[in-house]
Amino acid sequence: MAKRRTNRQSDRDMDPGVAEQTAESLGEAAVTTGMQAVRMMAGAARGLAKGATAAAEQMRDAARETTEVAAEVASDMSDAVARGAQQAKSAADRTARSSRSTAKRRRSRRAA
Repeated sequence: MAKRRTNRQSDRDMDPGVAEQTAESLGEAAVTTGMQAVRMMAGAARGLAKGATAAAEQMRDAARETTEVAAEVASDMSDAVARGAQQAKSAADRTARSSRSTAKRRRSRRAA
């Protein structure tokens, strides 16, 4: 049966090789734990980066769509304004021609 060490025993009673192995094992365990933590954080950072990239791509697509729609609306409005201006000009020309022909008819009636 193995001898149990009690709290009253000092480290001086321990074999130097056992103390060295224990310290080495603890050091390896600490390094392993640290590396696992680093890997875990790196994985989390990679996941966050991928998520941020995907979100940015979706936002870029939405922004592009919004820009295209705004350009279409601006083009439609520009066309509508141009048509309205052309119609107004045509109406003004018709009114001017009508006024001139009415004035000519009045003058010709008065002259006769």
